[in-house]
Amino acid sequence: ALANFRSGQGGLLLTAGLAAGLMFLVANGMLTALGESGALSPFLAVWAAPAIFGALAVRTFLALEG
Repeated sequence: ALANFRSGQGGLLLTAGLAAGLMFLVANGMLTALGESGALSPFLAVWAAPAIFGALAVRTFLALEG
């Protein structure tokens, strides 16, 4: 398991997960708006948020496992 919820970290991990999800939605919305306005290429607007948050997820996973 990545974290032991019985050690008292369950609430912290839940809060961090909800905050990360909200940050993803905000970033994705902002990038979508930039793509629709033409300020950003459509390809970059669509894939930037998943790429950034995917890289952060892999980094976090490796840090928790190591």
